[in-house]
Amino acid sequence: MNPLIEKFFKETRSAFEFLETDYNYFVNEKQENMDCFPDAIVSVNYANSLVEVKVFWHFASATISVAFTFRGKIEESKLLFSRIIPTININTLLQSRSPEGSEAKSLKITNGVTFSKIKKREKMINDDMKGEIAKQALLVKKYAMDIIEGDTSAFVISGR
Repeated sequence: MNPLIEKFFKETRSAFEFLETDYNYFVNEKQENMDCFPDAIVSVNYANSLVEVKVFWHFASATISVAFTFRGKIEESKLLFSRIIPTININTLLQSRSPEGSEAKSLKITNGVTFSKIKKREKMINDDMKGEIAKQALLVKKYAMDIIEGDTSAFVISGR
């Protein structure tokens, strides 16, 4: 296995260990589409009966991020997003949950697919993968613990 992929798995398992130890999430590591660089993703997936937390590294965009997927059943008319499987990215949560979206704005380098932004993110990951993953874990602890603890209201529209 590629040493950088091994490092991603190791650092992610360390930073997100609280999901296993404190919340009894099951964990698995995945490599997807490794034969097609634009689609290649490695991830560490944590799941319980209600929620999956996917910490992923998308190679082509040089992005490390977190996505939350609801695994239970929600009446379709109450879904926040019209998807068969409701998923929310950490950046979406930051825009609505941090004061005036300040945390999302501070991560603006993670948005965009211009060559220069991708190269900056690539350098950040290569220079400090552990720090980049730790930053994601901290954001989850700060803004997504309700989801981790099983509150599914983030996946539905209020009042429907």
